[in-house]
Amino acid sequence: MTDLSFIIPFYKGEMFIENAVSSIIKAYSFSNFNKELVIEMVVVVDSVETDTLKLTDILFSIIKNKFKLTVHRNLLNEGVAKSRNTGIGIAQGEFILCLDQDDAITVDFFKVLIHREFGNYDFIICNGIFQFHQPVYDIKIYYIKPRVTLKNLILYDIIRSPGQVVVKKAMLEKCPFPSPQKYFGADDKFCWISLFGTFSPKVLYIDETVYIGNMHASNFSNDHKQLYYCVLELWEQFIKQGKLSKPMMSIIQRNIDYCKFQTNTAKEIKSKCFGFYQFLCYHLRPNKLISFLVKKLSSLKAYSN
Repeated sequence: MTDLSFIIPFYKGEMFIENAVSSIIKAYSFSNFNKELVIEMVVVVDSVETDTLKLTDILFSIIKNKFKLTVHRNLLNEGVAKSRNTGIGIAQGEFILCLDQDDAITVDFFKVLIHREFGNYDFIICNGIFQFHQPVYDIKIYYIKPRVTLKNLILYDIIRSPGQVVVKKAMLEKCPFPSPQKYFGADDKFCWISLFGTFSPKVLYIDETVYIGNMHASNFSNDHKQLYYCVLELWEQFIKQGKLSKPMMSIIQRNIDYCKFQTNTAKEIKSKCFGFYQFLCYHLRPNKLISFLVKKLSSLKAYSN
């Protein structure tokens, strides 16, 4: 029997959370294996203004004793990274999936994971779609199987959301989500980098669409420059802590040059040139290029309709 814990950080997400939780219930009910899979949900509320009792009642009314629910409220607003780590500490499952409050899973989620015997792996990365709302269209995350390696995790955002990843709790306890101090975002990228730099996880890639990312105007990830600044901040922390081996430093420098190019903070001509080169490498990757073309065609078609 394999246990799976869903961790959902919650911050003023009343208009989204019910859809996220309902998607888990639908997938669990749709699966013929629900008696063989013990599920729990941990919702970490990161807003002191939220009525936790009311939220708990709403979630219980959706779950209806299908599986265990824990609602924890932080005493202070601590941010998404610390909320995820709090959830990991509370969770009882052998595996963890950190789902954002505005995302969802498809009805095939559990069926696909169990069919692929995910319990034999350490790190499961799932394909999915991004749903755009203005205008309305969908794009796949991966059109070609991604190569999940430490090098690619450093250089590229090959894992677009923590909601795509099912990972052993023991690994996340050893490599928690780092918490940036000045900027926000990118904590999941650095969690995976730390994890792959510490362990040699057995990876399973699931090509079926089982994750749904909800792309809307209030998405934090829309602030790309903030994310690049955050990457630079976290690289400073990683380099000081010596979390990666020296042979990886040249690869790290390529990512730093890229982020400096994106934030226009590169001072030396050499750094600017390397940053531009890495910019081209990033955007000319097959999945990135195909996604860009599909996104443009989809948006044009949606606007024409």
